[in-house]
Amino acid sequence: MVRVTENKLIIEIESTFPALLLRDLQESLLTLLRRYNEDRPEDRLDDVNCLGLLQALLPSPEDYERIYP
Repeated sequence: MVRVTENKLIIEIESTFPALLLRDLQESLLTLLRRYNEDRPEDRLDDVNCLGLLQALLPSPEDYERIYP
């Protein structure tokens, strides 16, 4: 479900294991963007920067286990 409030965009996805779903969604997005980027010239700095940012935002598997029991 997506809700828009005065100062927030809220996206809710029900899941039995929300931390695992979050990691799967983030990794899927990275994989998709990498595939897209592989078909493009290397000089696409914006694409590379976005991929680097998304990768840096991924908590490690250990962090997920610790943060989201």
